[in-house]
Amino acid sequence: MKNKFFAGIVCMAAFWGMAADTDLTLPENWKLANVKKGCTANLRKEADSSLLLTTDSPQCYLTCRFDYRKGKLLRIEGKIDSNDTYFIKLYFIDSKGKLIYMDQFNVAEGTHTELTEGAGAKDTVLKVRDASKWKKGNSIAVGKGNELPNQHTYMARKGILSIAQKNGCWEVTLKQPWGKQSPGGTPLRQMVFGDGKLLLNQYRLPVKPQMLSYTLQDEFTDKNEANKWWRGAASVSMQIIMAGKSGEKKLRLTDFRIREIESNW
Repeated sequence: MKNKFFAGIVCMAAFWGMAADTDLTLPENWKLANVKKGCTANLRKEADSSLLLTTDSPQCYLTCRFDYRKGKLLRIEGKIDSNDTYFIKLYFIDSKGKLIYMDQFNVAEGTHTELTEGAGAKDTVLKVRDASKWKKGNSIAVGKGNELPNQHTYMARKGILSIAQKNGCWEVTLKQPWGKQSPGGTPLRQMVFGDGKLLLNQYRLPVKPQMLSYTLQDEFTDKNEANKWWRGAASVSMQIIMAGKSGEKKLRLTDFRIREIESNW
């Protein structure tokens, strides 16, 4: 399920972008995705000018994309009502239409080390000099200091089973093969993993009405600063993901829009 979801983000993001000052209560300004075969999903403009999504699909995504423009801030605001759980997230896309992961640029501080023994492409155990600050939720990369790009990355979502100190070194047990021939002494570090910025996460019932107010600045970051673009991004895809258990899900957007603002206002 997870792999299908990530692939869908990249595919949808590659096709279309939108102009600034966009009214997101208009059905034509959204794309519907991931509707299960045999299920329905409908977007309808209501008499009160809100936008209503109704679906009987176990999961359903609303998505729209905006390009980066120097000197322009993106202001996202509006009201969201739903009868089931949902979350809203920003996904950053490079100039080739590919999803950017945080582990491509965000080095986990204090995790630099090296292999004490060589590791083969099919190996699932890495022996390193120090993994005292390593975490299972981070990716592992071949690279020295803070130099980028990574020479090789074992992504966190592939799985790290254990990190333990044994016989004078540390053993990191991977769920999947390492994927690269690496001699002893190869410099390693961990990279902070993430696939996007979470704007709202309504994961508990009952879901209360929410007001979203968020500004994306026109600056880039090598970390995960809340209001900045990720390094290498050319556009951003905003997605509203409904994945609750209700047989019929309803989500309403009121006065929901994205506006461009001059960065020197």
